[in-house]
Amino acid sequence: MFVRTETRRSWLSHLFSSQLCRVFLLITIFNSVAAKADIIPVVIPDRTPEQDAEANLVPTHFDQTDLARNKNSPINTSPFKLRPSGETDWNDFFQNLHGSYEVFLMGPRIAGAGIETYNIYIPDVAPLQLSHYWQLGEQVNPNLQIGFKISGIQNISDGVVGTTGIVRGRSFELYDLELYANLPNLVQLPGCFVFTSVAMSLPTSSKSQEIGRITEITIDQTWTLANYPSKWTFGLPLEIQAAFFTNPFPTSFAYRKSFYASFGHLISYRISPYVNVQSTSVFDFSHRALPDASGGVFDFNSNLPDTSRLSLYLTPSISKSFFLSLAGYFQFLVWAPAFETSILGADLTISF
Repeated sequence: MFVRTETRRSWLSHLFSSQLCRVFLLITIFNSVAAKADIIPVVIPDRTPEQDAEANLVPTHFDQTDLARNKNSPINTSPFKLRPSGETDWNDFFQNLHGSYEVFLMGPRIAGAGIETYNIYIPDVAPLQLSHYWQLGEQVNPNLQIGFKISGIQNISDGVVGTTGIVRGRSFELYDLELYANLPNLVQLPGCFVFTSVAMSLPTSSKSQEIGRITEITIDQTWTLANYPSKWTFGLPLEIQAAFFTNPFPTSFAYRKSFYASFGHLISYRISPYVNVQSTSVFDFSHRALPDASGGVFDFNSNLPDTSRLSLYLTPSISKSFFLSLAGYFQFLVWAPAFETSILGADLTISF
């Protein structure tokens, strides 16, 4: 496991930086171009004012299954299945049961040995790393999916020497088991789809038990413009996480992260029904509780190096109940891009 370390930099710089402004300006320009490209003039004779008003209404409810998928996975987009009779049995239960396995490869640096990557969680040179995610959930109704998920980190190369002289090798560690609830219709806004997920961790890992972590409450949201019919997708991913510890707090500063938040951008263009390209970014900050209460409640600082990714996703059609997603990506640091800190990676998702 690699420990997140703190880089002392004001988090306000993320909000008012010129680089971030350019990102949102780019989103606005793309949205405008895509909207103009999709407008087809149609002349309909004898339209009444009432018909014009009705045609201009924006729907107030969106189902993500109606939008272009960025990933070919039903775990967050599955429709609720029920027999026409309205009765339920075990067959309906298994029809609404969905699971997935996802593995990320944090691959080699552009400039460096083939067995090493740049790990932003240290941040330093580190072994190539696989991140595993398992998830299983039941679609209770159209507005709620509940289940559990767990993740693990695996270092897959040996003898990598960091800039501090630490030698790192093969290892594997499981993180805490999490209970989650997906709420696709919790927030409803005209012209926008907001997907919400809430998760609570259980202290099942040895690390959480060692440092006295009770739980972490995480709220994830993805705000997506309902810009259809269009090949473009524009979104804003948000995450807030609060951690709770026993008293006293852990002695190691690295493990005392009591609050974390991140935001970024998502721009996706669907080349075909099975291919799409994405541009994403992550800007984050955190608060770390101090045993002597110094630093103040609102002492937020940059948590990790801010990153951006360019990805290519392949989502082949397998069957109506089995889904596959393959991706390759290029990741770099937003504020200090360099070949030494830029990496190549891959993502594989199998779901049902």
